[in-house]
Amino acid sequence: MTDARTPPASWPRAAASGLVEVERHLFRLSDPEAPALRQAPLPSEESPVTTGAGPDLALFHSVLEDGAVHADLELWEHPAPAPPHPWDLTVVHEVEIAGPHIALVSGTSSLGADCVLPVPADTYVLEARCRDRAAAEAAFLAWLDAEEEEGAEPTTESWPHDGIERWLVRLWPTRPATA
Repeated sequence: MTDARTPPASWPRAAASGLVEVERHLFRLSDPEAPALRQAPLPSEESPVTTGAGPDLALFHSVLEDGAVHADLELWEHPAPAPPHPWDLTVVHEVEIAGPHIALVSGTSSLGADCVLPVPADTYVLEARCRDRAAAEAAFLAWLDAEEEEGAEPTTESWPHDGIERWLVRLWPTRPATA
C-alpha cells in the first residue's frame, strides 16, 4: 500500500531532466565525492557508454561534437520497467557510487547542473538508452553547411540541434532493498 509520500513502484524514486552540454562528443555521469580509482575509457560510436570507478562514473558519446543533448536521469529502488518509447541504443553497466549525489555534466569542463540526483552509496546497475542520434547529427550538419554558406563563423547562439539527441540514464541497486 502506498500513501501520498510513497510513489508507486512504476515511478522512479528520484528523477531530474534537462539539457546537458556536450564537449568533444562527450558528457559524463559524475560522482564528485568519489576517490579517483579507475578512469573510464573514452567512448566511441561503437562503444557509446563506458564506465570507470571514481568521479567519472560513466562517459557518454554523443553524435554532436559540441552542443547539448536532452537527458533524463532516474534513480529506481528496483529494476526499472521498460520505457514507453522505442530506443535506438541500450547499454547496461554496473557502477559503484560513493554519493551523496551524482550529476550529468559536460565531458571536459564539468559544465551544467540541471541533472543532479541524491543517491546513497551503493553498487548500481546503470542502464543508458539513446534515441534520435541520426536526427541530431543531420540537424547539426545542415546547420554547419548553412553557416559555412553564409560565410559566418558558426556560433553556439544559433544551434538548432540542441536537445534533439535524447538520453535516458537509469540506476537501481544491484542488491534488493532489505526491509
